[in-house]
Amino acid sequence: MARSHTEKQEKFALEYAHNGGNATAAAKAAGYSPATAHEIGRQNLAKPQVSEMIRVHLLGMKARSGALGLKVLAEISQDKKAPHSARVSAARALCEHAGLLGGGKEQRSLADVINGDLMEGNWVLQPEEVLSAFRRANSGLKVIE
Repeated sequence: MARSHTEKQEKFALEYAHNGGNATAAAKAAGYSPATAHEIGRQNLAKPQVSEMIRVHLLGMKARSGALGLKVLAEISQDKKAPHSARVSAARALCEHAGLLGGGKEQRSLADVINGDLMEGNWVLQPEEVLSAFRRANSGLKVIE
């Protein structure tokens, strides 16, 4: 099957995602002429295949940054040398991400998690994991066992 885009369009999509949405700069970085970069950038953004490539690049960046952020939060929440306030903030952010804290429709009860009803991907949070995370965070929150 033939590709529906050129190498320059692929490079444009990557550069556009990485530079924060500057089409002219992305066109120049992709190898288009500086004299026509503004117009080429506008045209590329109007092409569905280029928009889809940008969307895919942005989703990949979001996933990588989210995974890194969660890793760093977990490390801070367990670091005995970190200030107590930093550990509490990191633990709270992790709990909010897991849906244990926060508001609105996305909030899930701790009881749901403990009962194993919360499915995330292919795994279920077990009660021991949740309680252990609260203990490690040393956040001062009281968990009824």
